[in-house]
Amino acid sequence: MVSRFPTARRAWLSSVSVMACSDCRRFRGCVTSTCTTGATADTHGFGILNRLRVSLPHARSFLMDRETLEAHRRLWGREPAGGRYTGDTSRLTAAEHALYCELLSDRLGERIRLEQERIGFGWLQQTLARLP
Repeated sequence: MVSRFPTARRAWLSSVSVMACSDCRRFRGCVTSTCTTGATADTHGFGILNRLRVSLPHARSFLMDRETLEAHRRLWGREPAGGRYTGDTSRLTAAEHALYCELLSDRLGERIRLEQERIGFGWLQQTLARLP
């Protein structure tokens, strides 16, 4: 069964809501002018974003960029060894794909991940203020 979402000007989807549906078909009824999603900045987070764009190709990532990652270096954790996402990334933007590749190849450090819950509230507020 495909859930229907009301028309909205803006929508926020967390990585939890995306992961809760295995193929994202339930989001096909979501009609918005802006759909923003955030996930942990690691290889799996980019895999989640890629999977979401199957149904919501206009979805934009939030707090999954190089600037945010670098600004929170002291809060970096590590992805589990042997459990990195290496699947389809064809729906990522050029900047997202570049960061995904850096994470996958350990160019920034070994198995880097930045959990979205660790990002500073001030940074979140500034980023939200810049959203259209």
